[in-house]
Amino acid sequence: RGPWCCVGRAFLPLGVFRAGPLAETETCGQIRTGLITLVQHAIPTVDTVSWTMHGEHWTLNSWGFNVLIAAVYRLAGLPGVALTCAALVMAAGGLVLLLASQLGASPIVAGAILWLDSPLLIGWLSARPQLVDYVAVLVLVVLLRRLVNDHHPVRLVLLVATELILSCWHS
Repeated sequence: RGPWCCVGRAFLPLGVFRAGPLAETETCGQIRTGLITLVQHAIPTVDTVSWTMHGEHWTLNSWGFNVLIAAVYRLAGLPGVALTCAALVMAAGGLVLLLASQLGASPIVAGAILWLDSPLLIGWLSARPQLVDYVAVLVLVVLLRRLVNDHHPVRLVLLVATELILSCWHS
């Protein structure tokens, strides 16, 4: 586990770098929408946040992420939101390395590839709902690999966990 932990730390600068700027203009709107959802105890169906579609019917598909970062914002402000998004980036990187380890990759090769690809990933790892999707997809792959490879009672737990992820994802 030692080499894999070192490799995981090599990905840390990307996570920290992404925590600095909240460059997405939508982040503040997502926080505001999350705060509205928390106050109203319901997912908004009318856009009250944007100026271009204000008052129009709205199907909010990122309400879970909005509520998460709004709750973090209430507790720790924008630095908390930035650190939460950095933690999601680190979780995605850690899951990639976990899968590489399970597939028999060399820690040094896996870490080098992840580190070298980091500049290409930066644009995709901003404070957006997709961060949760990246983590969820990787968790789903880990769970499905265990489901296929394990033949003991834990299988039922893995199946339930997989179903929960898929249910949350589609709501």
